[in-house]
Amino acid sequence: MRRLLLLLAWEGSMAAGRDAGGVVPALTKREDSAVPPWLVRGADLAAVPLDLGAGSARRDLQSSSDACDYVSVSGSTAQSSRHGFYEATGTCESQPYFSCIDCGSTQYIWYTSNKYWYIGDSGCGSTYVSIYNRDTDGDLAAVSDSWTEYDGGWVENSAITVKCYAAASCQLVPGTTAKYRCFDCADASDLASVGDGQCDAANNVSPCWDGGDCCETTCIDGDTHTCGSYDCKDPDAPPVPDPYYPDAAWYLEAIRAPEAWAAGYDGSGVQILINDDGVDNTHPDLAKLDLANSCG
Repeated sequence: MRRLLLLLAWEGSMAAGRDAGGVVPALTKREDSAVPPWLVRGADLAAVPLDLGAGSARRDLQSSSDACDYVSVSGSTAQSSRHGFYEATGTCESQPYFSCIDCGSTQYIWYTSNKYWYIGDSGCGSTYVSIYNRDTDGDLAAVSDSWTEYDGGWVENSAITVKCYAAASCQLVPGTTAKYRCFDCADASDLASVGDGQCDAANNVSPCWDGGDCCETTCIDGDTHTCGSYDCKDPDAPPVPDPYYPDAAWYLEAIRAPEAWAAGYDGSGVQILINDDGVDNTHPDLAKLDLANSCG
C-alpha cells in the first residue's frame, strides 16, 4: 500500500508539472531509440511520444557540417512562426547553434545530448521545443528523415524543409522563383564586402547580384547590411517591382518604355507643359452629367 501511495503521489506531481509547463523527466529505452524529454509551449502541453517508429528510414552517413553556416526552415503546418533564415552564432553540444535572422520572434536551432535537433524559442539546453528530428551523427546538412512538429500532438510532417547553406555561396531562396539569398561570392571571410558601396564584379556575380550596392539588378531587404539578409532579384524579373505592372505592361510596351529604361532614360530633365483652357462641358462624356450641381 505504501508503494502504491508513493506512485500515485509521483504521478500527481507529474500532472501538476505538465499543467504548469514543467518538463517531463526523460523516459528512455536504449540509446538508439531514446526519446527527448520535451514539452511544447502552448495552451495544450503534451509529452513527446516514446516510440518514434522502429521502421523509420535510415540515411547514409555524410559529413557536411561545413555547409551549415546558414539554415532555412519552411513547410511547417502548425509552427510557421519558426519559418525563416537562421545563422550560426555559436555552438551547443559541440554542434552549430543557430539564431533566426528574419523570424517574427526569437527562434533557435540547437543540438542535444540525446542526439536530436530542436527548433523553438528557448534555445540551447532547453527541453521545450516545437519541431524536432533525430540525428545520431550530429550532421544537420545530411538529415533526410521527416521532421516532427507539435500540432495539438506530435505529428510527422514530410513537408518541413530544413536546408543548410554555406556562407560562400548564393542560392535560391526556398519557395521563390526569382529571389536569391546572397552572401559574398568572392570572399566569404569578408562578410562586410557585401554592401561595400562598390558595384563591382568581385561580388556582383550571376546569379548572386550584389545585395548591398545600388546596382540596376539589386534590391535590398531592409536597411541592414548583415550578410545573409539580402534578397537579390533575378535580372529576368520585370524591370519595375510593381504588382500592377503586368496589367499595364501592354501599354508600356506600346510606347516602348522598357527600351527607354534600358537606354538609361529615367525622366530627369524632362519638362511637361500642360495647356488647359477649362472644361468642355459639351463633351459627350460630360454632357450627360449634372455638372452645375456637382462638387469639384
